Amino acid sequence: MLIAGSLMTAGGVLVPRLLYRAAPYSGAAMEPTYTKGDLLLFRKDAADVRRGDVVLVMVGPMDGGEGPGGPVVERVVAVGGDTIAYEPGASRLTLGGRPLDEPYVKDGDSTAGAAGPFSVTVPQGARLPAR
Repeated sequence: MLIAGSLMTAGGVLVPRLLYRAAPYSGAAMEPTYTKGDLLLFRKDAADVRRGDVVLVMVGPMDGGEGPGGPVVERVVAVGGDTIAYEPGASRLTLGGRPLDEPYVKDGDSTAGAAGPFSVTVPQGARLPAR
């Protein structure tokens, strides 16, 4: 009984740590879905990432070497084979040439952070690195 209890306790502690990662949310870009101070739980296996999923990605130093970089919470808008694009003045991003429906975006403005025009095709089989 002692051995079985110990194994169950160890498994209950180790398995979640091996499969999941917790990260505090410190931004404002995903309000009202998440607010500053929320603790988010992420699955480490990124094999089944779909459009609309919230993911934790690691970024390098920000602004040309200034800033620490580190984990950033993002929402997936395109997966392998998808083309995502933006033209200045457009009210929304496009996915495969059609306006992207993002009902979770606060005030409906999904282009607020767009730096300029772009069109990117996500390579087939592309995966987020597990973190």
